[in-house]
Amino acid sequence: PARLIAASYLINRDPYSQTAINICFEALEYGRQYWNSNYKTAYKIREQAALILGKIEPLYYDERVYTNLLKIMRTDNSSKVRDIAYTALLRLEQIKKDSKKEVEAI
Repeated sequence: PARLIAASYLINRDPYSQTAINICFEALEYGRQYWNSNYKTAYKIREQAALILGKIEPLYYDERVYTNLLKIMRTDNSSKVRDIAYTALLRLEQIKKDSKKEVEAI
């Protein structure tokens, strides 16, 4: 959790944003295997990671963020994690569309 707290602070700060995104990607995979001893509580870590990724200010398009959130939305065992990933995807997609309209207007 401490790494995710740091990632949430650094997610929109260059040059640290890519490192923060990678930490969130690692956390999205945390405890997804049934053999993992923290399997029943690991969804909280994944929830936090999805929430952080949903707060990215998309100054540039990063396909990895969309791909990972989409994968989690489709495959995670926790409905709450899937819901958070879906909400983050909707937000990022809307911002992406809005920025595309601004570029076209210029």
